[in-house]
Amino acid sequence: MMQLSIFKNSFDETRAFWRKNHNGQKFCEILAIIPADALSPEENNYCGKDRKKDYQCELWEHVGLAIWRCHKGDWTSAIVILSEYRDRQKPIRMLIEENVRHWFKEMEVIEYLEGRY
Repeated sequence: MMQLSIFKNSFDETRAFWRKNHNGQKFCEILAIIPADALSPEENNYCGKDRKKDYQCELWEHVGLAIWRCHKGDWTSAIVILSEYRDRQKPIRMLIEENVRHWFKEMEVIEYLEGRY
């Protein structure tokens, strides 16, 4: 009998397939759902000195970079993709660098990818 869980599958760095890029930086690829609180400064009317909005903007930046690294487009394309996938709660491939992995701890991971980088 399959056991169902009400908890999402949060990012677990021990399950990721870590590799090194040409600079020696460790990274992994995941298929994950972008959290609804990954909001750009424009989307949340950010004007500084607000901890929640600071977090939302920094999360948005890290998710945007993870998409940009994985999809090889320009920054504008990456943030358009981010918004579309976040709003639809549709899984997307992202490349996570080890030094920023803590930003992805609460992200719902669908699959840890062996990658094609």
